[in-house]
Amino acid sequence: MSQQVGVLDITFKAAADLRLNQYYHVKMTAADTINLTSANTDVAIGVLQNKPKTGEAAVVRVSGTTKYISHGGASVVVGSLICPDAAGKGEIADADLDFVIGISLEASGADDEILEMLLTHFQANIS
Repeated sequence: MSQQVGVLDITFKAAADLRLNQYYHVKMTAADTINLTSANTDVAIGVLQNKPKTGEAAVVRVSGTTKYISHGGASVVVGSLICPDAAGKGEIADADLDFVIGISLEASGADDEILEMLLTHFQANIS
C-alpha cells in the first residue's frame, strides 16, 4: 500500500493546468513556477502533491517519501532508481545522466500505478 511521509513541501505557481497530474515529477520553469518534466535528464525538483490549475499554488514534495505515478509497468522493482520520463511519470533510470529523483519503495504491476518512493535527487552515472 502506497503511503507518504512528507518532510518538506514547497509551494510554487503552476505554469500549466496540472489538475490531471497529481504525483507526477515536476521541474522549475522560472523563479517561482513549475511544470511537468519532459525528459529523463530534467532536474526534477520533486513530485506534485495537489491538482492546481494554471497560476494556482502547486504543492511540491522535495524531501521525504512520496507517492508517484509509474511508467513501465512491471519493470519497477523495490529499490529501483527512479527518474522522470517525458510525461512526468517515474521510470527506471537506465542511462548515463538520467536525473534520479528517488528510490522506489514498491514494485509496479501495471503502468500508471501509484507507488511510493524515497526522494534522493542525484544525477545517475550508469556507465
